[in-house]
Amino acid sequence: MSFFKHLQLYTFEKEFDFSASTFEKALDKVPFLPCPALMPMSQGFHSIISPSDPDAPKLYPIGGAYLFGLKLEEKIIPSNVTAQLLAQKIDAFEKEEARKISAKEKMRLKEDVISSLMPRAFTQQKHIEAYINPKQKILAINTSSLQKAEDFLSFLRKTLGSLPVKRVNADKLAATMTRWVKSKKFPAHFVSDSQGLLVDSREVFHRIRLTQHELLSGDLDNFLNAGMEFQALALQWRAQLGFTLKADGSLAQIKFLEVLKDTLDEIHTENAAAAVDAMYYLMVETFSALLDELLPLYA
Repeated sequence: MSFFKHLQLYTFEKEFDFSASTFEKALDKVPFLPCPALMPMSQGFHSIISPSDPDAPKLYPIGGAYLFGLKLEEKIIPSNVTAQLLAQKIDAFEKEEARKISAKEKMRLKEDVISSLMPRAFTQQKHIEAYINPKQKILAINTSSLQKAEDFLSFLRKTLGSLPVKRVNADKLAATMTRWVKSKKFPAHFVSDSQGLLVDSREVFHRIRLTQHELLSGDLDNFLNAGMEFQALALQWRAQLGFTLKADGSLAQIKFLEVLKDTLDEIHTENAAAAVDAMYYLMVETFSALLDELLPLYA
C-alpha cells in the first residue's frame, strides 16, 4: 500500500452513474485468478488493501472516490530458450523432410515450442491501481505507461459494458509550460522544481534533459526562442506535492512533501485499518484539490 506515484488522466463524457455496490458487483465478476498452466497471462480485479486475499472487497470507497486495482500475471519465457529449441526443431524437420522449412511451418513450430514451454515458465505479477472521482468526472490510473493505462481502460470497459471516458485534452500543454518558463511567471501555487525536458518540435531527437537547473535564470532563452518546447516540467504545488507534468497531460514521479507527511503523522488512529483509511483519504483529497487547479491550465 502506498500513495499513487503516477496519474494517467481521463475525463468522463457523462456522469459515472454506478453506485458503489453496483460497481463492486461488476468487479467481483472478474476476479484475479492465477494463470493456468497453458495460458500466457491472466488478469482480474483484486483488493488494493489486501492484494493476497481473494475474498477481500475489490472496491475501496474513500473521500467520495472509488479506488480499485487490476492484477496481472504473465508467463516469462526467455527468448534465447525459445530460439534454441526452435532451431533444434527446424533442423530436425529439414533433415526428415529433406527440404527447407516454409515460413508457415516455421511459425507453427514456434507456436508448438512456446506451448511446450508454457507449463514450466516463470510467472511475473504486476499491479495497477486506479481511482474514479465521480464528482470531478475523473478516472486516474497509477502507471507511467500510456499503453498500460489503455490496456487497463480496455479491460475495465469490457467489465462494465461501457465507459465513456477520453484522455484529458492536453494539446496546448507543451506550449503552455514553455510560456511559463519563458515569461518566468508560473500559475499561482505552482513553482518550478529545477528539472525538465526540452524537445525541438521540428526534430524530436534533439532534446535537452535538465536536472538541478535554475529554469528561470534566462540561459534557456536561446533554445526557447529557437522553437524548443518543454515536454516535461517538474513542479511543486502548495508545498504539498512534487511531480513532473508531461505534455500529454499525465503526472509522473509524484511525491508527497513534508507538509503532507507531517499532516499524516499528526493523524492518530486506533488500528492499522484506520491508518490506511487516513492515508488514502488524504491522497484522494489532495489529488482532487490539485486537479481542480491544474486541469484548467491545460486549456
